[in-house]
Amino acid sequence: NESLAVCLRALAAMPVPVIAAVRGLAVGGGCELSAACDVRIATEDARFGIPLGKLGVILGLTEADIVPRLIGPAGLKYLMFSAELIDVDTAARWGLVQKVVAADDLAAAVAKLVGQICRQSAVTMRASKVVANMHGRALTAADNDALIRFSVDAYEGTDLQEGVAAFSQGRPPMFGDDTEI
Repeated sequence: NESLAVCLRALAAMPVPVIAAVRGLAVGGGCELSAACDVRIATEDARFGIPLGKLGVILGLTEADIVPRLIGPAGLKYLMFSAELIDVDTAARWGLVQKVVAADDLAAAVAKLVGQICRQSAVTMRASKVVANMHGRALTAADNDALIRFSVDAYEGTDLQEGVAAFSQGRPPMFGDDTEI
């Protein structure tokens, strides 16, 4: 489905961290959508799967790239060949989920992570996402250019001075409004 692929690529390309909050089923496109996010927080009742064989369809190129980055080719094959839904504990062991919470705690867990992200240096958060997305593939000239740009932003901007000052003064850093993520 091309519209799903466009959405998955857009999530991966967003310059800010993207958090998936998963409650209940994340099956097929829902599993792929959550995999395209940077972090996944799921409830204890969440289940994940890609039962394409039951529908007679195949995995698109974008989905075939995104999901195995988290669970590897063997995990992807298992999900597709078995058509089983895996529980949240298995999904967490495979790297598909980073945090498991009770259903009543999902919104608070997501809000807490958002708060933690927002208190960090925006330059560092953007650069961290780019660097993490480079993992497992050949680096390009554009990757090198991005790293140079982020290095300049980090070392010539005010976040570094504020971070060092806050550390030396034993206080949390207060990054300026110009560094919104």
